[in-house]
Order: sequence, then structure tokens, then C-alpha cells
Amino acid sequence: MDDDDPLVWTWIWVVLMCCLAAFVVRRRAPEVPGAGRLALLSFAAAAAMSLGVLFGLGIFEPTGRAIVPLAGVMVGNSMTATVVASRRIVAEARDHRDLIEAKLALGLSSAQAFAPHLREALRTALVAQIETTKTVGLIALPGSMTGLILAGVDPVDAVRVQVAIMYLVLGSVATTTSVMALGLTRGIFTSDHRLRLTD
Repeated sequence: MDDDDPLVWTWIWVVLMCCLAAFVVRRRAPEVPGAGRLALLSFAAAAAMSLGVLFGLGIFEPTGRAIVPLAGVMVGNSMTATVVASRRIVAEARDHRDLIEAKLALGLSSAQAFAPHLREALRTALVAQIETTKTVGLIALPGSMTGLILAGVDPVDAVRVQVAIMYLVLGSVATTTSVMALGLTRGIFTSDHRLRLTD
């Protein structure tokens, strides 16, 4: 994207990226009810939150040259975690159906009965990104920072850019998995707290 291009084309490209990522999630998680719709909502929420913070606080200039790659990093890294979270949530509900239904029979709400299983699914989806973020600059030297340093940029500036990108990724992954978790939890239980999923 050229900086001279109207920003509307840039945002159209971002919307297309989110739509394509939602389609990929639906293809990779066919057993998840409403995966495509929930994934699109998740990516839209992550884009609004992550890009809104980066450009709203003036960390990056809102140009096509910045918006498109940052949106690509956000969507690309969130996609895998979203697939893992959605598949794990459905698997937890199916694998522990008897335990969940026993809790429901004892009077717990669906949210209370499913809470430990939801936490386990989200932990599985988020742990890789959290561990990667913790080791940036100590063990892992990501591409953005390495490329900037090799291009002659001051290492401190390169680190600042990379830190912003890593927190963009972590924030977007946390947002997409949380939105997916909330949507799926509501979808797999009825309004009267019964589990919808069949074995």
C-alpha cells in the first residue's frame, strides 16, 4: 500500500484479511458451531482494540504502509490461537459432558459448571504466545527487530518497535480467544443451562 493511496482502500484490505482469516478458522475447526461468524467477530474486535490503541496513541502513523502490515501481523498470529481455543472449548465440553451435566444437576449455572474447562482451553490457546513474548530480546530475536538493526536503525528504536508489535500480537490473541470463548460458551448451552452439544 502506498502512502498516497486513500486510506479507505487500506481499511477494505484489512476487512478482507479478517474475512479470509474467519474462513480459514471455519475450515480448520469444522466441528465448532458458528466458527466462521464468531471468528469474524473476534478478528473485528481485535482489530478495533489493537489498531485503535496503536494509532490512537500515536505509536505509529495511520498510513497504509503501517496499517496493512500491522493488521497482517495481528490477524496472522491470532488465527492459530483462535482455532486452538475454539477446538479445545468444544473438546472440553464433549470430553467432560458427564461432569458438566452433574454440576448443572446440582444447581450450578452453565458458566459455573463450565468455568474450569474454559480456563483450561484458554490456557492451552494462550500459553505459546505468552511464552514467546516473555523471551523476546533474551532468546528470540524476531524479524522486525533484526531487520531494523541490520538496516542500520538504532537498536533502542528497533527494540521499541518490536515491543509495540509483540504487545499488539499478545493483545490481539487475548482478544480473539476471549471473544471466541464468550460466543462459544453461550452457543453450546441453552438459555435454561442445558448442554447443546451431542457426542
